[in-house]
Amino acid sequence: MLDYDKEKLNAKYIVWDGILQGDWSKEIDGADVIINLTGKTVNCRYNEKNKREIFDSRTNSTKAIGIAIKNATTPPNLWINAASTTIYRHAMDKPQDEITGEIKNDFLYKSANYGKKHFMTSQHLLQEKLHYEWPLP
Repeated sequence: MLDYDKEKLNAKYIVWDGILQGDWSKEIDGADVIINLTGKTVNCRYNEKNKREIFDSRTNSTKAIGIAIKNATTPPNLWINAASTTIYRHAMDKPQDEITGEIKNDFLYKSANYGKKHFMTSQHLLQEKLHYEWPLP
């Protein structure tokens, strides 16, 4: 978290496995905002092991947070899920961006959409949800 005024900074960072409920899930109860940035980097070789880790790290964390929010007595007002991967084809010939990017129905695209599906359909009493997608190199 970045803030220009150190005195106003009131953030807590939680380390977790991205799968199981545990002590971390108690931190959800009464929190103002949950920001999920969990996910294995896509800056790796796309072998089967890495593909599985990219997919699972995003979908499992989204499911786990959804369960924790559902179980919270006082759920947060906002959940920001920015753990999606790029939806554009892997390209070495030209840049892929929001204007000229070519969407490809590959494992990165499926990973982003599966995580988004779990996020958007999670059953909880949040006032607001925000799913943020951006192309990652």
